[in-house]
Amino acid sequence: MYDLEDLAGLFEHGIPDQTTTNTIFGDILDRYGVNLQLVWEQLVENVGFDGGPEVVVVDEGVAYRIAEPARAWIFGETEQDPGAPSEWRGTRADFDPSRLIGDGEHNLAREDV
Repeated sequence: MYDLEDLAGLFEHGIPDQTTTNTIFGDILDRYGVNLQLVWEQLVENVGFDGGPEVVVVDEGVAYRIAEPARAWIFGETEQDPGAPSEWRGTRADFDPSRLIGDGEHNLAREDV
């Protein structure tokens, strides 16, 4: 089972595959109640999710940008303590996650191509 320490620098050298991301984010949801999602630009047939994802927190159907320093910590840009997962919800995102294409777990895409 993954824990918060496994998120430190997780995306520093690129984004893990979809299965790994779903496993880690699923464990974080189960343990801490924080629903992290990767929002990709597109879902490409026969390729998968593609295009510079951003990490968001989805809470009661609303997407929020992940707050600093948690975002920087996950991307390996800082070693600063990310704070409690309950504090990771930042500003409201400009999209409705229910309107995006998803894998049913922790990956969403803005468009299907």
